[in-house]
Amino acid sequence: MEDGHIAKKILLVIVLTILAFPNLFYRYACAAPRVADPVIVSTSKMPFLQRLPVGNFRIFASVKGTFNPIPFQIDEKSSEEDYVFPKGAKSKKKDYGRIGEFDELVFMSKDSGDRVPKNKIPYGFEKGAEIEINDPLTKGKSYVYLLYSRNVETMPVSDKKYINAAGKQWVEGTYYRVGRSTEEQAEKHQNIVDYFAILKDAGGNGENILDRVKYRSRVVALGGTVRFERDESNFRTQLIAELDGPIRTISHFKNSVYLIMRITTPPQTYNVTYYYNGYITPVYIDIPIDLSIIKNLVKTAYFQSTLDFNESAIGMFYYNPLHKRGILIDGKPSRKEENIEKEPFQWVVIAGEKQGAWMLRVVPPKKNFPLGLNCYFVDDITKPDSPEGIKGQIGNMGFTVSNIMEAKAGRHKVLTYVYFLPGYKPGDEKAYLNIEDNPLQVKVEEL
Repeated sequence: MEDGHIAKKILLVIVLTILAFPNLFYRYACAAPRVADPVIVSTSKMPFLQRLPVGNFRIFASVKGTFNPIPFQIDEKSSEEDYVFPKGAKSKKKDYGRIGEFDELVFMSKDSGDRVPKNKIPYGFEKGAEIEINDPLTKGKSYVYLLYSRNVETMPVSDKKYINAAGKQWVEGTYYRVGRSTEEQAEKHQNIVDYFAILKDAGGNGENILDRVKYRSRVVALGGTVRFERDESNFRTQLIAELDGPIRTISHFKNSVYLIMRITTPPQTYNVTYYYNGYITPVYIDIPIDLSIIKNLVKTAYFQSTLDFNESAIGMFYYNPLHKRGILIDGKPSRKEENIEKEPFQWVVIAGEKQGAWMLRVVPPKKNFPLGLNCYFVDDITKPDSPEGIKGQIGNMGFTVSNIMEAKAGRHKVLTYVYFLPGYKPGDEKAYLNIEDNPLQVKVEEL
């Protein structure tokens, strides 16, 4: 009997604690599910807010009982679901500063917080939405509140900006700086990405560790009489429009390839999206002809996309799903590296105690992607790979097309995701893989 009384008293204390301090319970039950993920909400989920002025919105989250503004942006999209860029040659407003049917609300999951009853929201508003963020793996939930008011100046606004700078030369997020090392490269539209630094907030020392990003394709046939070779120096890349906000920057590029003399291919356009902790960029793999048809005549054929580093990367380690203990990057080949080219590419992490850590994964946009991708890793400073700024290859890593001889002619696209991982330990990559593999789920309710 005495044990039963004690159990009842403990239960009573728990119930009274929840009633007296509801925010403690909400915080435990509604902790922000993830820290790395952006949350993108289509305004098609919020028809009750469409046609209202974008400038009259604020977004809030309740953390530890305090209802605070958080950074966000609303990016306009056309009916074809293309981004409408406010700056640059492609700029063209369609919604005249009002929320449209296809726009995107963007904020970071880590800024979300507890659930708050409508009558506890401390600001007057005329319309609004409660946005629930659900982690499908843990079932954890968190919330933000998008509020509209004609007297929006009475509400506080966040001054936090995760993308600190954007421009033709490079982009800087909270965790990194990436781009071209000189203004001349940008002005001449050279596709030479040779600056890649992990900043202090991500555990890096801010030094450039990159020689350059390399794209190499080659087909040699008929005993060498037919030769098709392209690398990054053959590309002309121009930033033509930009969408820049506190959460992300989307840069719109025009790209063409030099064929002969000053003649180029018809221009292709693409977007690169930058967040505070990483960026997403497409890689296009052009197969000029069905090589299987002339297989017996082809001497050499390959495509590879890699990042080659400079001496500042020496001392870092290379990790992938089959090398979780890491391979030292020192500019000297080792036996561990010999069979890496036979391994399928999934993800790679490069990490160093001083330099910081970053991750690369490649995701085909469709399940039945016709190309096979294998790892590429060469750590040999005596092995040239021109064109290059620094002779030799220091931890040159990325992917190659493994079945190029069976590939059909055409342009094939993959998306490359780069993330920066503070204090990396093997296993930390799972949180970043889940961004695409197990995406956050969103539910919107009108207030």
